[in-house]
Amino acid sequence: MEVTNAADRRVRPGLAVAFYEVVANGRTLLGVARTNRTLAPGARAEVGLAWPGPPRMRAAHVVAVADDDGSGLPPRGEHEECEEATTRRRPSS
Repeated sequence: MEVTNAADRRVRPGLAVAFYEVVANGRTLLGVARTNRTLAPGARAEVGLAWPGPPRMRAAHVVAVADDDGSGLPPRGEHEECEEATTRRRPSS
């Protein structure tokens, strides 16, 4: 998953990106990855997550959400500048 800093200030390493499998009754947290470097405005970084038990007999719909630590709570602290309404989700290839 590619994360882009669309803000006008730097984002320190460690921005959380939660990965979820979309299921019939909502979504299931698969895990959380973090960026490993500072992102200047406009900079991009790849983050990924190893999924040890993906389904083998059906396709899975997975979404990644930037600035989400997987807790279900709003972000706190210095990564709070992420505007959730403008967060883009890109399907993995």
